[in-house]
Amino acid sequence: MRNMAMTLLNETEEFTIPLCDNSFEGSFCVADSLRETAKEICEKQGITLPTRKILFLYDKTPYLDGPAGSAMLLPKMTKELFYQVTGCMFDAALIVKLQAVQRLREAQFSNEIYHCLRHFAVDEATGALKIVRRHEVEQWKEQAAYSNGAGGFSEDAPNLFDERIYPIGAEEKKEGINEDGNTDTVHNAQDQRTEAA
Repeated sequence: MRNMAMTLLNETEEFTIPLCDNSFEGSFCVADSLRETAKEICEKQGITLPTRKILFLYDKTPYLDGPAGSAMLLPKMTKELFYQVTGCMFDAALIVKLQAVQRLREAQFSNEIYHCLRHFAVDEATGALKIVRRHEVEQWKEQAAYSNGAGGFSEDAPNLFDERIYPIGAEEKKEGINEDGNTDTVHNAQDQRTEAA
């Protein structure tokens, strides 16, 4: 019998989630290949984020409108059940609407993934991932010029696999950020980061 003290499969970046059915065609599917995409964007943009703690999923339900991706923390029950069947412990999920991203150019796709990744931060006290802002109400300042708001990103958005828009070493001020992160301190930090770019 396994116990929680065992070595987790996702303690390092190099792992693959062991799936019983790699060709499962349900509404929600594990999309482990997106982890490499996320790592590549984090490296290019200078973001330090433990992507091994994020469960990447495709949402295959019909897409009508709105964001192509979303970020969320996993409830304790989901984390523990997923651990029992895979040996991986995840803090959060990044969910991509498959029908939406299939229509996107690479630059638009890179911006959608980047946007979702920016919702995650590491809790310094626990090392766990946390959400720093609600997804529906903000747009990162460095992306605002080529965002269509809830509709996503325009075709002339920069390809974030190739172009850096998030200056390495830039960090948001931590004081004054409440649970949903809507404070002037955060917006001021975003303004400073954008000016530095």
